Amino acid sequence: MVRFIISYDPTMGEVIIDNHNIRNISLKSLRQQISVVLQDTFIFSGTIIENIRFGRPDATDEEVIEAAKSVGAHKFIKKLSNGYHTEVEERGNILSVGERQLLSFARALLANPRILILDEATASIDAETEVQI
Repeated sequence: MVRFIISYDPTMGEVIIDNHNIRNISLKSLRQQISVVLQDTFIFSGTIIENIRFGRPDATDEEVIEAAKSVGAHKFIKKLSNGYHTEVEERGNILSVGERQLLSFARALLANPRILILDEATASIDAETEVQI
C-alpha cells in the first residue's frame, strides 16, 4: 500500500466526498483518510511485520497479525523461516507476487482508511484468495 494523493483542482464541477467539497478539506486530512493498493506492490527491506506495520506505525504486533489473518496472509507468513520476523529485501524477492499483494492488503487494512483505492489490486491473486479478500 502506498499512502499518497496528488492534489489537482477540478477543471469543471466539484469533487465531493461524504457531502464535503474537497476544496474545503485540508490536504493533510484528506491524505490521512486514503490508502491505495496498487497492482505493483511496494515491499521494502525489513521484516514482514515491519512491512505490514508501515500502514500504521503505532500498531501493536497483535493488530498487525489480525490484519494479516483478515486478508489470508497469516498462513503463508507462519510458514516462513522466522514467521513475521522473516527479513525480506526490497521488492520482496523471497515472496510470490500474490504474497506481496496480500501484505499490501494487510497494510491497507491496518491503516483503516475511510477511502480505499484499488488499482488492479487483485490481478496477481488467485481466485480463492480474491474471494476471501
